[in-house]
Amino acid sequence: MSAEKIAMVSRPLCGDLAKCKRCPALVQGRTQPVCWREPNSNPKVRIMVIGEGPGRDEDAEGKPFVGDCSDPLDALLEALRLSREDIYLTNAIKCFAPGWKSHTLEAQGEIETCRRTWLSQEIIAFTPQIIFTIGKTALKSVSVDTTDWPRKFVLKNLPWPLLLHFPHPSGRHPKNRKRYQNIANDPLIVQYRRLIDSLRNLS
Repeated sequence: MSAEKIAMVSRPLCGDLAKCKRCPALVQGRTQPVCWREPNSNPKVRIMVIGEGPGRDEDAEGKPFVGDCSDPLDALLEALRLSREDIYLTNAIKCFAPGWKSHTLEAQGEIETCRRTWLSQEIIAFTPQIIFTIGKTALKSVSVDTTDWPRKFVLKNLPWPLLLHFPHPSGRHPKNRKRYQNIANDPLIVQYRRLIDSLRNLS
């Protein structure tokens, strides 16, 4: 998919997302929904990276993976021999929530609402070959380990997306943060890198 075609998908979606008021608690705390507006490449491998939810910097700029979360993402991409220009960036949750806790949001239904309303649209439109989730909430948003039809629909009705996962750098377990310090040599990342290189060579 060319950058122009990706833009035709992402820009109208961002416009619709800006009007979303489905989750009153999140609407009150956000500056703006966070949406990827700047596709500028023609990647050989269509990779969608899904984070958990926007922080304060992302909320201020309206873009995913800026501010504090920027460096860990760039380190991850460099370890995979990728750049931001090679991927589609998004979040499981589109709006910033002060004191954000995934279990609280799940109880209130915001993760499910975002998945049904927005994330499924992005995945279907972009048709990724690889979905790469960062953090437990992002993984849950596209997990096939459920009988709920939207999740099965999101993954199983696409050509052949592979689901890859890596912990969030600010997770509760210190070992997850340490993995980012030498991420290029992490055994899982080495496997992912070989896989992506193989797909790139086949394109």
